[in-house]
Amino acid sequence: MKKLVFMFVAVVAVSFVSCGDAPKKVAETVDSVATEVAEEVDSTLDTLATQTDSTVDAAIDSVKAAL
Repeated sequence: MKKLVFMFVAVVAVSFVSCGDAPKKVAETVDSVATEVAEEVDSTLDTLATQTDSTVDAAIDSVKAAL
């Protein structure tokens, strides 16, 4: 009976040890995905700002021409 309990404890211990690194890997993955998303958002915002600036400039030129 003691051997059976010892084997159960050993299996549980091995299970805990094998899963111990999972949260760290998940955190690293989340950090890398967050960085990629932030870079993509920055790029998109820069593109939108450039397009908005050119649209506003065109509107201002149009109003000046109409006057």
